[in-house]
Amino acid sequence: MGFYQTTFESSSYYLKEFTDHQISLLEQEREFDKESQEDKRKKYGQIFGNVLNQSVPPYGGIIVTFRLKISGEQGKGNPFKQGSPIIIEVFSPKEQHRGTVTLVRPGEIDVHIMRVSSKSVTFKPGKVCICELEADDCGEFDLLIEILTDLENRRTKLRDVLLWLRRPNFNPPPHVLFIDQELDESQKAAVQHTLQQKDLALIHGPPGTGKTRTLVEVIRQELSGKGKVLFSAASNTAVDNMAERLDSCGVKIVRLGNPAKVTEKIQKFTLDYIFCDDFTLLRDLKYKAKQVKYPTYESQEFEEYLELEYQVLKQEAKLGRLINQKLVNASVVLGTLVNCSDAGHLKHLPRNSFSLTVVDECSQAKEASIWILEPRTSKLVLAGDYHQLPPTVKNKALDELSLSMFERLLRDERSSLTKKCASRLFQQYRMNELIMRWPSARFYKGKLIADPSVANCLLSDLDPVTETQETKEVLYLIDTAKITDNKYEARNNKTFYNTVEAIFVIEHLKKLLEAGVKSQDIGIVTPYASQKELLAAELQEEYPDLEIKSVDGFQGREKEAIILSMVRSNNQDKVGFLRDQRRLNVAITRAKKQLTVICDSETVGSDRLLAEFLQYLKGSKKKARAFIRRPETGEVNWHLLKGDKYIGSPSKLNLACSQAAIEKGMCRLKIVGSGSK
Repeated sequence: MGFYQTTFESSSYYLKEFTDHQISLLEQEREFDKESQEDKRKKYGQIFGNVLNQSVPPYGGIIVTFRLKISGEQGKGNPFKQGSPIIIEVFSPKEQHRGTVTLVRPGEIDVHIMRVSSKSVTFKPGKVCICELEADDCGEFDLLIEILTDLENRRTKLRDVLLWLRRPNFNPPPHVLFIDQELDESQKAAVQHTLQQKDLALIHGPPGTGKTRTLVEVIRQELSGKGKVLFSAASNTAVDNMAERLDSCGVKIVRLGNPAKVTEKIQKFTLDYIFCDDFTLLRDLKYKAKQVKYPTYESQEFEEYLELEYQVLKQEAKLGRLINQKLVNASVVLGTLVNCSDAGHLKHLPRNSFSLTVVDECSQAKEASIWILEPRTSKLVLAGDYHQLPPTVKNKALDELSLSMFERLLRDERSSLTKKCASRLFQQYRMNELIMRWPSARFYKGKLIADPSVANCLLSDLDPVTETQETKEVLYLIDTAKITDNKYEARNNKTFYNTVEAIFVIEHLKKLLEAGVKSQDIGIVTPYASQKELLAAELQEEYPDLEIKSVDGFQGREKEAIILSMVRSNNQDKVGFLRDQRRLNVAITRAKKQLTVICDSETVGSDRLLAEFLQYLKGSKKKARAFIRRPETGEVNWHLLKGDKYIGSPSKLNLACSQAAIEKGMCRLKIVGSGSK
């Protein structure tokens, strides 16, 4: 683990070495991020948007729908993701606006622009230029570096515990009157152990073990003792999930952050929604002041300008008081890690306002991000699972930056002090036992236990699903290795797609739907962006409730049925990041009642870990665990691919060429379907 394996002679020396090393990693990642964005801009060229529609949401600002036109080599691709920060340049009148992508459709995006006055001119129909902002443009790297730079000046007990400079303190074992009477024994033990800690508690929650439910109990126990809680996580999804749980328990909550990134159900708890009129008035005043251009001292406009500036300051002070009162009255304040910095609304609260801070998805957060929260609390609860996805780091050479604080405190060779603060959950409530068994053995030392309520559940148990070959199976393997002598993957820039696998994904999906499985209960997961875009273009319009995501996009999610397309199929036995065991673990453990794996077993099985998983699916000669389908010549239904609707990232995809390449030299291959050539 590089730096963390070094010894230190004194706490001050170690602290400086730690912060300097973390800052160096962040600066390298910042430079790499800039280069990546520049490469992306070269690939897509200038991105223009034509205004199609605009509306005013209840939390202020405007939402504008743009139809995209891309000038670069990528053609008709859609480079944006939901939540992407962007900047919009209007040509007439010439001005710029920062916004957030709220919805992505083929060839279109919806963008929320908050800092727009109700008095300003709305977007006129016509062309604008749209650019995605870098993390550096949003100030994220500056914030993290500033937090680390200040670490040496923050002489707190919690800081020293997190850096192994001080032993964690413990309370006597508490007598807990559990509010949630249906917690299992491992959840109760985790709650008790967490309440016993004075400084730091760690909760390791494998997939489906009720980690969120356990954290809800920890929070409610803290509130019963008249405490105040700050909750944070790496993603808006995790924050909103906790907000919904606490709201259902009657807890008074406030949600920090941009309401455009918040679920509709939770938007009413955001400060922008609650004080929408006051924020709008402030934006209007600032807009008016901006219109008074450079007034001279003697000019008539000068008095008007001074009055407007006074009104702006007065409104800002009023808003500050309102926000302070709302935050003080809340029992739990929730926000993503960046939202909880002093740059946001928490600046209106004293730093010692919270008796407890809880962080979920901690293993997905960069080490530096957790230090944002350290000044605001005396006790920190970190929950996560280091066997799932690590922090996102674009520069793969910076392995140490992908080491989360959670993993460091539990797995570093010097973590004996902080391991005593940890508890683990064992009983899982998501997966059929057959789905659970391999990840349990491979990643969790075989200690996961399937609760009887889920251990033997099938898709065919759902109402109104009928029992078919496809719905009665828990594990389903479609092995494409022997369809032809050719291989099927195709490259698009730095990613891959596989039209043959896409066909079998669509085919299996339709069989599940015909049997009565609802589209919102099915998830399609694939590690590669091009495959995701291909499948989304083929299916999303017809099935808007169907979720098609990357492995990263499905972290923390679950579906009754998961269809996993593994994409790689080549003669060089290259599997890329399929060999990432944490990514594989996440992909498998999203499924509740059925996991369907579609892959070329020859290519995928060339990796030892993946071969082990495939062997688990195949079972023994006497008894296979999975239903195994090995399509042969004549079973590729090309007519299932529309092709002409595909306008995702691999815009140069030519389905006819893909089909021809697979058929090449295979004159005996008979392709089924009216779309064959």
